Amino acid sequence: LTWAYVDFFPGRWDSYLALRGLPALASGPQVPHAERSREILAEDIRALFGGPLATASGSIENHDLVHPDQVPGLRDLLAGFFQGPPLLTAGTAVSRAVPNPCNPLTTVQLDVPMGGDPGFAGEVLLTLYDLRGRQIKRIFGGSSSLGRVSVEWDGRDESGNPVASGQYLYRISLGGLHGRGKILLVR
Repeated sequence: LTWAYVDFFPGRWDSYLALRGLPALASGPQVPHAERSREILAEDIRALFGGPLATASGSIENHDLVHPDQVPGLRDLLAGFFQGPPLLTAGTAVSRAVPNPCNPLTTVQLDVPMGGDPGFAGEVLLTLYDLRGRQIKRIFGGSSSLGRVSVEWDGRDESGNPVASGQYLYRISLGGLHGRGKILLVR
């Protein structure tokens, strides 16, 4: 849910974090699990919209936080995010990173529609971002096989320095076709 409805819409993250009173996107192995922004959002979704089994305990993982049903406007904000189909744009295709989590090498793959649509011709570009949206690496090229293009990432930034363990967002594109997702790097 967060990938399709929140991650690529920074204004939504900002609105959620402000309403919940949380610091900007706390994440990474140095942050305790129950204090990570993504985990808190997942708990809020479970507590507000989950079925009887998901809500049976009546609690959330981070006991220091106000229960989500006590945060005025939170249910409406999240329900507004999740209305309708995921907000995908024309040219969006299935992509994945394998392996994921990785240490440090992973291959990002983009499925290309069969039939060789000329609108999807061109060079493959993989762009990686940290969770604050800062670009950390661009990789041109890659390989193609069986309706899929692939680009390897070795866990390094533009300067060739290893990046820290944590989550990274990616966008892979080929002409007018693109995919996006996240990679968990564990060193």
